[in-house]
Amino acid sequence: MVGKCFCVNWLNTLGVVWGCQCEGILLLRPLLLNQQLWFTFFNKRIYGQILIMTDKRYQVFISSTYEDLKEERRAVQDTLISMGDFPVQMESFPASDEEQLEYIKPLIEACDYYILIIGGRYGSITSDGQSYTEKEFHHAVETGVPVIVLVHSNPEELPRNKTEETSEGHEKLKTFTALASDGRIRKSWDTTDGLKLCVREAVDHAKKTKKRTGWVKGDTIASTAALQELEALRKENKKLEIFKHPAFETSSLPELPDLQDTVEVQIHTHANIGGYDNNDLLASISGTWLSFFIAFHRSAQISYNDWNDEEYFVLDKTATRETMGQLLAVVCEKNALNGHSVTSESFDLLWCYFIEAGLFYEEGNVPFADLARKIIRRLTIAGLHTKSLKVTSGKIRTSIRMDDEEIPF
Repeated sequence: MVGKCFCVNWLNTLGVVWGCQCEGILLLRPLLLNQQLWFTFFNKRIYGQILIMTDKRYQVFISSTYEDLKEERRAVQDTLISMGDFPVQMESFPASDEEQLEYIKPLIEACDYYILIIGGRYGSITSDGQSYTEKEFHHAVETGVPVIVLVHSNPEELPRNKTEETSEGHEKLKTFTALASDGRIRKSWDTTDGLKLCVREAVDHAKKTKKRTGWVKGDTIASTAALQELEALRKENKKLEIFKHPAFETSSLPELPDLQDTVEVQIHTHANIGGYDNNDLLASISGTWLSFFIAFHRSAQISYNDWNDEEYFVLDKTATRETMGQLLAVVCEKNALNGHSVTSESFDLLWCYFIEAGLFYEEGNVPFADLARKIIRRLTIAGLHTKSLKVTSGKIRTSIRMDDEEIPF
């Protein structure tokens, strides 16, 4: 085995696990090999030789009719435990009267997720015509607890003692199933093993799409936060290392122009004129760096990606050049043809200036600095926008008609 390794024993309700870290990879296997164990670890990050595991656990309420689904409830409970989460259920105090239902409500509110298992029974009906299970469901919805619905795919094939005996009961079950399934995570099952798989898939999906607070060990929060902060500082320090180069000690950098200074930007037209492609229709536009930044802010084509649990933005320069070029053309000539684009040389000049001026970030999870957003808000309020822009040379095409001497043959 190559790399620095460590071993750890972990004892929980499932058994003892032996772990080894090798070159930043955590390997786990059960010491009790005759058991099939599942382990879920979230948000692993490697900082130098330190492995941080913010192993978040979730509290999940299990709701269903009781007598007909005892085996299924136990299967869901065991699956949640094997995933490292905390099942909450009232097996000793099933909701059978209003007083016990009121006792259950705070438990539902404290949970991160709510699993509703629907078989062949609607359940005992209260004075207002609803079953206790449906009342639990409504309380979860009202208090904002994400609901996962697990419905038996063939309830008509269940034994008679596990189905409703009356047509009214069947109708109530059908109505409740449709209501609970509408717009929520739903899985169908017909065996206990199938139900276990549904629980795992549905809960994993809920954790990704419906983020909840969850639980972490109290002694891991401070250390994790501190190490993450150190990693952020390390990245920032790496960016600043360039300034240690002797070139910065022996010479001074050119002074950065002021936002109100004037600069010229070239745009060209990718237009089909008289059936001929013309890519050389150049126009120079004069304006302040600030005016061009407003145009850039409006035109920036930015997407976001998530890698290694860190979000970062990506600027599509080609699309931004085209969008910005067309905006500048329309600002200077309202009847401008489509197809204008800022030249790559002018765009690179602007892009470098915006970064050096601290308005735009070269990388990270946020593209525009707080100062940039503040400037845009102030100018929007004042209505100044891009009034300083004007064409100084060349021509912005406003008609596809060409004079005889312009016909390219």
